Amino acid sequence: MSMLSRLISSILSNQKAGAKQIIYSFEQINNCKKSIYNSDSNTIINFLQILEKEGFIRGFSIFNKNYKNAKSKTFIIIYLKYDTMGNPAIHNIKQISTNGLRKYISVNSL
Repeated sequence: MSMLSRLISSILSNQKAGAKQIIYSFEQINNCKKSIYNSDSNTIINFLQILEKEGFIRGFSIFNKNYKNAKSKTFIIIYLKYDTMGNPAIHNIKQISTNGLRKYISVNSL
C-alpha cells in the first residue's frame, strides 16, 4: 500500500471517528543539512495543499523530529474539517491510479 493510500484511509477513518486532527509521519533522509524528500512525501504534501485549497481540510503543519542517527522523522498534523452539523467535509475519496496500475483520465470525466 502506498503512502498516499495509507493517508487517504487514515483521513477517512479518523473523520468517521470524529477526530479533529491526525498526526501522520513518514521518514525523511537528511544529507548534510539539506533535507531530501522522496517522491511519496512530495505527493502527500501536494495532495494536502489541494485538499486545503479546495476546502476539504482546515490546514496542515509539517515539523521534523531529529534523531542522533542520519535519519529524522517528519510529522504532518492534518486539521480535519466538518460542517456546522458535525458531518465530515470529505464523504468519500479513493485513489484511482496506483503504483502498480496507472490510469489516466480526462478532467471532463471527473
